[in-house]
Amino acid sequence: MVSFTKALDRNLEDVKRPKPLPTGTYITRIVDRPGIDEFTASSGVQYERLSFQLAIEGPDEVDEEELEDFGNPAGYKLQRTFLIDTTDEAGFEKTLYYIKQFLGNAGVETEGVTLGEAIEQAQGASMIVEVGHRPDPKNPENVYPEVKRTFPLD
Repeated sequence: MVSFTKALDRNLEDVKRPKPLPTGTYITRIVDRPGIDEFTASSGVQYERLSFQLAIEGPDEVDEEELEDFGNPAGYKLQRTFLIDTTDEAGFEKTLYYIKQFLGNAGVETEGVTLGEAIEQAQGASMIVEVGHRPDPKNPENVYPEVKRTFPLD
C-alpha cells in the first residue's frame, strides 16, 4: 500500500518523471456529469468550459512496447473539454455541433432531445478516443496526453 507519509522520507533523486500515456486509441467511458465553469483566457476573452471526464477501460490500437513500458492504462483519467466563446455566435454554434458529435460518438441519442437531456444521458456511455501528446509550452520535454478525436464503438 502506498503512503504519502512514508514518501516524505524518500530522496527526491529517486522520484522520476512518469511516462506519458502512449498515443493511440483507447476504449473509454464517461464517468461523471460534465463540469461547467467560466474562465478568462490570458487574451482577455471570457469562456464557458464544458469538461467531460473519461476513464480508460482498455487499449484499442496502441503500440505494445510503449504500453508495456507505461503499464496498465485501465482507469487512467482523460478529459475532453469544450471551450465556448460566448461573444462569438458562429464559434458558439460550431462548438455546440462538436459537443453533439462527441455525444453521438458516445452512443447518446442526439435526435429529438435537448442538449441538456443528451448530456444527462452521457454518464456511463462508452466510445473510442484517439490520444495524442501536447507539449508543455514552457518545457517541451514534458508532454501531456490529450483527446484528439472520438469514434463510436462498433
